[in-house]
Amino acid sequence: ASSTSSPRWAVTAKNALHSVCDWTRAAITTKGVYTLPGKKPPPGERKLYLLIEAESEAQLREAKEDIRRILAEKSAYAAPDDQGGAARRYNVR
Repeated sequence: ASSTSSPRWAVTAKNALHSVCDWTRAAITTKGVYTLPGKKPPPGERKLYLLIEAESEAQLREAKEDIRRILAEKSAYAAPDDQGGAARRYNVR
């Protein structure tokens, strides 16, 4: 699958983050570094993640639900990874 069609790209792209931020009024920041599946990030780094900050629990919950929705939609159309394995999994906590 091309990088622009991956669920990861879909939720970390600026336009997707802006729409979630506009809709939920939460602040979302991309943090960490992309790490290949099965690999560890470089020393002192974390795997790629989104930091979500909001003024209320409801805004935070809405932002997480919107990100989950985007991941689910894109994952449904994503091809298996380039290594011949199954489609990747994404965690939203």
